[in-house]
Amino acid sequence: MFRSDTCENGAESMHICGNVQVPLRYEFPLTERVRLLLRLEDSLRRIAEQAHESSPDAHRYALMALCELVELTLRIDLKSEVRNEAERQRNHLRALRRSPEADPDLLEGALSDLDQVVGRIDGSTHRAGARCRDDGWLAMVRARTALPGGVTRFDMPSFNFWSALDPVKRRDRLLDWLGDFACVQEGVVVVLRLLRACAETASQQAQGGQFQRPLGPRQPLLVGVDMAPDAVAIPEVSANRLALLIRFNQLGAGGRPRPFEDAIAFGLAVTYSC
Repeated sequence: MFRSDTCENGAESMHICGNVQVPLRYEFPLTERVRLLLRLEDSLRRIAEQAHESSPDAHRYALMALCELVELTLRIDLKSEVRNEAERQRNHLRALRRSPEADPDLLEGALSDLDQVVGRIDGSTHRAGARCRDDGWLAMVRARTALPGGVTRFDMPSFNFWSALDPVKRRDRLLDWLGDFACVQEGVVVVLRLLRACAETASQQAQGGQFQRPLGPRQPLLVGVDMAPDAVAIPEVSANRLALLIRFNQLGAGGRPRPFEDAIAFGLAVTYSC
């Protein structure tokens, strides 16, 4: 039912797709909700990683990622989106209890994780990012980020002051702001882990730089393309209700992409809706 593949040394960045073992995965979300989840994952990861550094520049990058998150909250109810995906997965896994092919231990473990996600979101009394949106200084930083190079020490004396603070104070403040998204952060980790684990995987080969596969009644949610480390081809995925199409390009002179026209092997992982 689930895959949890790593390379022999246990590095989580190494994926195994079919019988192709490779370190580089390209991911392509095919619904708006999955696209949002991947964006949240990226921003939350960057904030957490950079916050634990000590340099002012690293903390500035974390601050910019935080501003991106806050902007998302102005347009989307993050709690609702994460909860809806967790509930979709939970209903699907409950139905799998009747399948003799399902691993009962993995199934119950995944359901327990999703129950915790839904319970934590339901138990949260505030909208994700609400405190960050109401923070006056963060609002000034967000306004300056709309200008190219707008967040500088001479344009914002208060940013100069913040950059000169003790690194531990800056880190603690960043993590406190990040905690405003705690109700969705765990959910993003769990639902994306299960989306990836439930993918149907196989080794494939593209002829002439293109690969096409017909789609059945199920809607693809997330496509992963695994490439060998020395491959010069770069995949691009598109899909409609009839077929999944992967085109491979390579960077030509001046960095312009041009079609890759040779045969190339790759790993394909597709997660479908219920």
